[in-house]
Amino acid sequence: MESSLMAEAAETSESEASELREHVQLLKQVLAASGTSRSSQISSLEDQRKMLALQLGATKSSAETLKERVVGLKAQLDDLRGEKSQLEDEVTGLESELETSKQQRQQEVAELQTHVLLLRKVLAGNSQALHNRILEMRSYVKSLEVQLDARRA
Repeated sequence: MESSLMAEAAETSESEASELREHVQLLKQVLAASGTSRSSQISSLEDQRKMLALQLGATKSSAETLKERVVGLKAQLDDLRGEKSQLEDEVTGLESELETSKQQRQQEVAELQTHVLLLRKVLAGNSQALHNRILEMRSYVKSLEVQLDARRA
């Protein structure tokens, strides 16, 4: 970007300088052809020279302004590159945190699944033990009923 602005400034300066030279040549030819006096020609040429010097100064000023703009744009570009680098670092950190969190969640889920399986086994065992205990109690109640009937009789 800097080189294109510098090239633009150089082309502008050379183009304007070339136009000014052509203008001076035309003025010289017109003065020579008109037959005006030498002093009049010198005076007119001096005025033209002053005008050209002013135009050249303006061209140089314009080139300096473009150079300053290039410097400013380069500074902005450097700032943006710095911000981009910071954002990339933040993204990398967040991705790392996300991956760590994801792995922790997977581990927690696996642990919970194992715990659920163990609880189901314990519940199934307790359920069977409870069923067996109920059967024992029914048997015991029947034996008590038999004993009670035997005493009544």
